[in-house]
Amino acid sequence: MHTVSEMPEFSKVSKDLLSESERFELIGSLSLNPEQGVELGSGIRKMRFGRKGAYRVVFWWYGEGDVDAVSPVVLLTMFRKSDAANLTPDQQRRLREAGSAMTKAATEKLR
Repeated sequence: MHTVSEMPEFSKVSKDLLSESERFELIGSLSLNPEQGVELGSGIRKMRFGRKGAYRVVFWWYGEGDVDAVSPVVLLTMFRKSDAANLTPDQQRRLREAGSAMTKAATEKLR
């Protein structure tokens, strides 16, 4: 089971979009299976969540080698599918940059 942390952006947005039970369901699901969704690069993943995939959840998880067993899941942000069909190329680029920094920190911590 993996630790799940929330960035302030995710905490703020999720309080408006999810009930407490939905939030716990999401956290529980990711703690057991952080490989959900699609890989966007640099450990950033995007998954569908909620009834009929109504929400998109963006998170970081670095699952390679020895880091896999200890790497936390970090919830970054989320949005309604009805508000945006996808992330813009610029949003994806910025998320990958953040993911690279988190991956570097995670791998250096194990050295």
